[in-house]
Amino acid sequence: MFSFLTADNYSDVARNSSNVLDVLETAGINATWIENNSGCKDVCNRIKTVKMSESRCGELECYDVDMLEQLKSWLSNLHQDSIIVLHQMGSHGPAYYERSPNEMKRFLPECKSQELSNCSVDEITNAYDNSLLVTDQLVSQVIKLLKSHTELDSSMMYVSDHGESLGDNGIYLHGLPNWIAPEEQRHIPWIVWPSDEFNVSKHETGATISHDNFSHTILGYFNVEASVYNEHLDLTKPDGRYAHAFATPRR
Repeated sequence: MFSFLTADNYSDVARNSSNVLDVLETAGINATWIENNSGCKDVCNRIKTVKMSESRCGELECYDVDMLEQLKSWLSNLHQDSIIVLHQMGSHGPAYYERSPNEMKRFLPECKSQELSNCSVDEITNAYDNSLLVTDQLVSQVIKLLKSHTELDSSMMYVSDHGESLGDNGIYLHGLPNWIAPEEQRHIPWIVWPSDEFNVSKHETGATISHDNFSHTILGYFNVEASVYNEHLDLTKPDGRYAHAFATPRR
């Protein structure tokens, strides 16, 4: 997602290449990564990184909403143009039931096993949907925080890296090659709460976009010029927008 390679030419070389966060740092944009997953796969190696842990949360693992305290502190100490990435545990399986605290569970009964084949599709879906409630709260609270900082011109993006199969046709989790992966693994949400300066067109609601657009759109938002930038993949640009977008996001 953070590289400048497209789905057509992506390879492992991305791990050892500059990504959009590196380019922003070089351009004077402060970049921070808050980690609540299993790692950043080398994306955050060269920027400030804060790792959530048991000592921070007092739980077996931190829930994604626990990152809000880190965001509050970060917003109160801004001195320059900045970007912060909240890397969620999100709805990663197979232990979907571990992604939501008991007080937030609405969909029951839920699957409480990592052997998903031992649960019904309804139970798996309930556990998955409970995890989405945590994401809903995280997104809504991030927007609320940004609104409260009226001195800042801020925007929020929520982008998934992949979807999940919940047992339909005997398929679980994610990671199948694009050519055989079902739609629920490949089609993902990209939600933007924009500032006045981030004028994504409201007239292209049926347009097909993908992760190929992500890094170029981030550079466009910050008005950063770089040799790796492709205006045709920048969703903030009115001319040529979506011209080379793909329907299939890359892994």
